[in-house]
Amino acid sequence: MYDMKDTIVGVFDSGVGGLTTVDTIRTEIPGAQIIYHNDHIHCPYGERSKTELLRITSKIVQNLKEQGAEVIVIACNTATTQCIHELRKLFPDLSFIGTEPAIKLACEAKCKNILLMATPGTVKSVRTKEIITTCTKDAKVTLLPCPVLAKLIEDAVVVNGDKVIFQNNDMLQTRLADLLGSLADRDTFDAVVLGCTHYVYIESYIRKYFPQAEMFNGNLGVAKQVARVVNNSL
Repeated sequence: MYDMKDTIVGVFDSGVGGLTTVDTIRTEIPGAQIIYHNDHIHCPYGERSKTELLRITSKIVQNLKEQGAEVIVIACNTATTQCIHELRKLFPDLSFIGTEPAIKLACEAKCKNILLMATPGTVKSVRTKEIITTCTKDAKVTLLPCPVLAKLIEDAVVVNGDKVIFQNNDMLQTRLADLLGSLADRDTFDAVVLGCTHYVYIESYIRKYFPQAEMFNGNLGVAKQVARVVNNSL
């Protein structure tokens, strides 16, 4: 149990994906004061240029800062890998916590053949390549860019007050089948890393293609880092 006291945590993502991060933070840190910015209008982030993404995210951070946020959680793998270093320079008085593909977790679990599902922006980022180089000694990582998938999930989720309702649809299932149905050596993967917070909503559907694999996402690691950062600042 962590005492958040008066610290306000600002969380943002390109739409509803970051709400999965918010839920995990609230489970790990009951009583956390969270402001969530749902940037639905700019969804998806994963297919935008770094320059455009920095312009968008810096405005969001400024808005969260003006609302009193002292800790900023970037609940988006793409925005983290593309922009977190620049945002730290632009806002040196804020503490930033990013979301990165949970490849390290998969390696720590002794997984040897890892599939990373992520947006095109995350897949091609320098940071993703650094994580793979640093964390994978005996493991192999296959990168699978998933254009459009985050937007399809965004459009399938309805937020009603505190309730988030996922509405499965044929377009989403067709896209998953196109991405995963004919994936070479699908049965050999022992880990699937969900490199986008939106993908958490469809984990059960992805699991059907990889019944033998363990699923990983970065939300719990983010929540624990929020607790560490806030405790260190008290």
